[in-house]
Amino acid sequence: VVPQVSPFMKVIKGIFMLLKWASILLWAVGMIYVLSTLGGDVSLDQVDSSAATDDAISPACFMDYPSDFYFSGENVTEDDGCGGNYIQCPQWGRCHGGLLRDCNDGGGEWQGLVRFVPNEEGTSCVPSDGALVIMEVVQDALVNMTVSQSCRSSNMITDPASVLLKEQEPYPLFSLDVVSWRVNEASEVDITMSSNLLLWLQPVFDAALVTFGQLSETDGPPDAIGLSSEVPEHKLPVPFSCQMKFMCMELFGWLLKFLYRVVVLLTQKSWQYMST
Repeated sequence: VVPQVSPFMKVIKGIFMLLKWASILLWAVGMIYVLSTLGGDVSLDQVDSSAATDDAISPACFMDYPSDFYFSGENVTEDDGCGGNYIQCPQWGRCHGGLLRDCNDGGGEWQGLVRFVPNEEGTSCVPSDGALVIMEVVQDALVNMTVSQSCRSSNMITDPASVLLKEQEPYPLFSLDVVSWRVNEASEVDITMSSNLLLWLQPVFDAALVTFGQLSETDGPPDAIGLSSEVPEHKLPVPFSCQMKFMCMELFGWLLKFLYRVVVLLTQKSWQYMST
């Protein structure tokens, strides 16, 4: 006599078979996701350095700015080559005699470092090589600090007064002092980083990559810096171990929900089976 399998046992076997294949499918999808994101790059893509200033103007016949600025002592009041047609001096620039002379307006120097310099055509101000080097080092530090916070690594910032993750923001803000300390600890830049230097360099940073903000709600100058919300998450170099941890957490959460539904279904089926 062939033993009969009760409908209740068929339901249980079907549920466990479904659970088995669902787990295999979720694991496969997770591995595909991990492998597809291993190509993250710690260096954020830079935009054209001229984007930080006014659009290039050609030909360049600029108004004198500031009004009391004279280049190398010369006092030129008219430039015949401009024909009397002058336009505003580029942002951060100092102009005289219709020409862009330098880009030190409003910022000056910091231990010999200037933020902007004239481009090759002399039509706009672009970040200096020294400023670009520091900017890249700071951005790399922000990327590493952001990844450490997301993965809850051993070197994450634990002081609540030094880090803030606002609601609906993908990346945290770090205090300028903490970022300066991390940069000085990890880099070999000739200049010593400080919160004041970061604020001085603020116009150089691309707003699409780096944002300045405040850790508190009080009015005042920025006291924190972090990655912009425009930076895609897949550009961050998340370690494989961290990705696996996230995947396991998601898998575990999904399995708990699935098992809860299985228990509820089995309870209902058992009650119906015992009632018949």
